[in-house]
Formats: sequence, structure tokens, C-alpha cells
Amino acid sequence: MTKFLLRPDSRSDIPASLLVQLRAIPGVCIERVWPGMVAVSFDGDLAALSDLLAGTAWSSFRASESRIYRMQSSGQHAGKTAAEQQLDGVLMQFAVERDLPAAAQLRRYVAAFPQFRQEIINFAVSLVEDRLHGDPVEVSDAAARAAARGVRQWHATRRRLAQFPAIAAETSPEPREE
Repeated sequence: MTKFLLRPDSRSDIPASLLVQLRAIPGVCIERVWPGMVAVSFDGDLAALSDLLAGTAWSSFRASESRIYRMQSSGQHAGKTAAEQQLDGVLMQFAVERDLPAAAQLRRYVAAFPQFRQEIINFAVSLVEDRLHGDPVEVSDAAARAAARGVRQWHATRRRLAQFPAIAAETSPEPREE
């Protein structure tokens, strides 16, 4: 079973009705649900999963193979062709070279391994997505309420400071010209 991440365009909560619909899709097993993301297992590739999601409300969600799964499975060479083993090595090398892929690194790898161009690009995108979204952390209701209260207070303070232009200019993170 391959693990995939399903993400909407926004980081909003996923309605229960969509989860019920996802559970009804044959071969799809929900692993975890976070705000704005669902991890699923599916015995197939990304194209097959996308085909199954196409006729549902899930068709607008971005689906990507979990990078963690790819990295764990890349060490298993049994039954893989020489090209697949080489691709696994290239992707592993690409992943460990930098914490977050850079454009120059991507260009260098695509130039060195043109036969794996699309795989390297997709892998780089997944590394960035995984880094930006990170591994969701389970948060208690009390902690979530405290964080929301802190954000509301921060916004309220910003609105109050905006009423006083001289103070707002002094506390602004933007550089001032003198």
C-alpha cells in the first residue's frame, strides 16, 4: 500500500461528508485526518488514485505521494530494474543534499539526469510541500483554544496600534527611510 496526501487549496477543515465519501471509495483507506490534509493508503499509483477521485468532490484536492513513504521504500531494491534503482539513488541524493531544494540544485540534477527529469521535478515539489505543510501535530482542544485566543489578541493589538500612526510606524517591521 502506498501512502498519499490529499490537500484542498485552502487549509480549512475537511467536512465529515467528504470523509464519508472518501471511505466509500474502494481500495482507499484513511490513515489520518488533519485540518486541511488527509493521509490515505491506496494499493496503486497516483494516476489510479486520481482516476478514482475524479468523479467525486475530492477531484479538486491535490494528491501527492507521501515523501516519507517514498524515502522508506526507496531502500528496497528487490525486484526493481536498474533504472528504478538508479532513480531511487538519484532521488535520495537529491533529498539529502539540501534541507529545502533550490532552483540551481534542481537545474543541476535535471541536466545530469535528463531521463529522470519529470520524476526529479515531482520529487522536488513534494519535498517543498512536505516542508511547508510539515507533519501535523495533534493538538488538544485547550491548546487550540489558547492559540486562537493568542492570535485574536495579536490582531486586536495590531488594530489598536493602527489607530496611532506614530506608534504603528515605530513598531512596524518594515524598514523606515530616514
